[in-house]
Amino acid sequence: MKKNITELIIWIVLAIPFIAALIFWDKLPNRMAIHFNFNGEADGFGNKTIGLLMLPVINVAIWLLLKFLPKFIISQTQFDLVSKRYNIIRLLIHCFITALYLVILMYTLQYKTNVLLFIAYGISILLLVTGNYLNNIKPNNKIKDSGPMNI
Repeated sequence: MKKNITELIIWIVLAIPFIAALIFWDKLPNRMAIHFNFNGEADGFGNKTIGLLMLPVINVAIWLLLKFLPKFIISQTQFDLVSKRYNIIRLLIHCFITALYLVILMYTLQYKTNVLLFIAYGISILLLVTGNYLNNIKPNNKIKDSGPMNI
């Protein structure tokens, strides 16, 4: 049951940017920032459609990748051992991308936001939590260690 709740939360997080795009479509300019330099200033721009839909579509593509890739890499019994941690990491990744989208949306709507600071703290938190959860996960058993290579 908890697996279904986590998946439901992920779906809600994935839907938030699309809902925000519908709400703010008419309030946004036709040219939006889609890239920021190391000073936190916008240095890449795209049209409104690209600006509003690029990150949400990338987030859905990452959902597809992270949802189905483990089925091809490890066995179901191995995945069951780490699925709780894996789903938390998936949720965290989707939350980060959605929050980044909302920060960029606020920047575009002329709110005073520091995109660079958000990215720095967001990636730091993402790495800390992911590293904490990956600490106890054992390596994949499909790759057998055959010992040192003889050259």
